[in-house]
Amino acid sequence: MNGKLDPERLRKTADAARKIGFYTMIPTVLLVGPVLGYLLGSWLERRFDHAPWPSFGGIVLGLVASARQVIQILRRAQQ
Repeated sequence: MNGKLDPERLRKTADAARKIGFYTMIPTVLLVGPVLGYLLGSWLERRFDHAPWPSFGGIVLGLVASARQVIQILRRAQQ
């Protein structure tokens, strides 16, 4: 190579890095949503003494929010 950067190769490398970043966010999002839902539900259980429904509802809402976020990530990755 003559020391110059090839713009096409640089663009392809940047696109690949961006896609890797998007796809590695998916497991994190799938984990964080239900965990936060559980923690919020657990706090509500202690606050209002209505076990186990708040933590169960929090987990379900966290899963739904995580699934929605994953769909958005995949749509952005395809663009």
